[in-house]
Amino acid sequence: MATVLITGANRGIGLALVKRYLAEGHTVIATARTPEEATELKATHATLYQLEVTDPAAVAALADKLKGTPIDILINNAGIGDRAGLGTLDYDEFTRVLAINTIAPIRMI
Repeated sequence: MATVLITGANRGIGLALVKRYLAEGHTVIATARTPEEATELKATHATLYQLEVTDPAAVAALADKLKGTPIDILINNAGIGDRAGLGTLDYDEFTRVLAINTIAPIRMI
């Protein structure tokens, strides 16, 4: 069986992936920005770590904690979105979206 690391695993697609991989017998390492609020994720008994994917120090700290643990599958699920049109685009928020959805996955790899 594989060891799977899933970022942004506290709800939605990430949580569904955690449940699916666990049901298949895989080892799952899940991350959430605020694990203390991730009640449903904690109930899965996946190994859970706090992680803010835009924080280089937090990513490095997680890498240190997982040193020596082979990760067979990395699912960069953490992300945010905004449906604002170009006329109402908040450029500061868009910069944050890019940091989370494009730069953070590369940092995780």
